[in-house]
Amino acid sequence: SEGVESELDSILREYISEIDLRLIEVGWSLLPNKSVEYGKVDQSMLNHTRNLVYFLHQLAQQVENTELPSITPKKFRHLVALAVAHDYHKLREEDENPDKRFDIKNKELEPFIEEIGLDEFSRVPDDPDSALSVRTFRSCAVDHHETKNANSTRVTTTWREYRPLIRLADAMASSTTPETATNARVQDRFREAFPSGNVELAYHRTDQVSGIFTNLLNKAVSEYLQE
Repeated sequence: SEGVESELDSILREYISEIDLRLIEVGWSLLPNKSVEYGKVDQSMLNHTRNLVYFLHQLAQQVENTELPSITPKKFRHLVALAVAHDYHKLREEDENPDKRFDIKNKELEPFIEEIGLDEFSRVPDDPDSALSVRTFRSCAVDHHETKNANSTRVTTTWREYRPLIRLADAMASSTTPETATNARVQDRFREAFPSGNVELAYHRTDQVSGIFTNLLNKAVSEYLQE
């Protein structure tokens, strides 16, 4: 609905005006995300986080027009906050040691959450009990990677609910090409996030631009995919 989309837009603007600026201030635009060494897109921590947030915003808007479970404004707010925290381990010296990479305690993570303002951002206005707990932020920081060294024990139920969507957004934000963004791995991530949905990811690209015909073709494909 228009009301929901307006709320989603408002939350995105709040992220841009408050959280994104703080990430710039603490130097995230200069910090590498390190994904390139794993064959993923070369980007800064700031841009990678932005890509997650913008994807989640587009996803929340698009599912409103489908039979897929909706992403409410509250859920979108929480997902954005977790998207910022999901790669916290890459800020630590211990990240170079796979055995200690996800050995993150609540008391270590809490100052970061407060400095960036994620605790306040995750709180829905007029609902003081809606803020994400430090335990949920930690759960995201240690368990969003599906790897052997990830720390998947003692995570919160809230994180278990949001984990498939963060993993889907991370996969999308790390894709180097449209083909990669629709490959089997990302498709599996989508099914994990929306197990009840019968959706196949697709992309459209026209390499040769030939005036009005190309525009008509792009419009026709866009309308077909929307259907």
